Amino acid sequence: MANTGIILQKLVNTHTGVEVERWVGNHVQNAEAFKPHRHDHYTCLLLEKGKIDIMLDFQPVTVKPRILFISYPGQVHQVISSPGGAGWYVSFDSRLIDEPIRSTRNSSTK
Repeated sequence: MANTGIILQKLVNTHTGVEVERWVGNHVQNAEAFKPHRHDHYTCLLLEKGKIDIMLDFQPVTVKPRILFISYPGQVHQVISSPGGAGWYVSFDSRLIDEPIRSTRNSSTK
């Protein structure tokens, strides 16, 4: 695949295939979240308060409290701003999702 200049974030340093992190406003540990990027894994974000403005596949999306945001492997996204946003994000290896479910999700996006 050609180098598109879009960062590929990999799930590393986890023996379980799952990583849980706290999201607090614009002070997230991973500054690359604010640049266009994609993952080699699933990431779910659940806000407790505030909001997060995201570009998802180059379309604007606002994530509000109690809405589960899911980023699929390979999906391009970028955090634009996170004023007062606080919550949790969970990243997990795609191998933790049964193949029939992954296939259903992949065929529904075509």
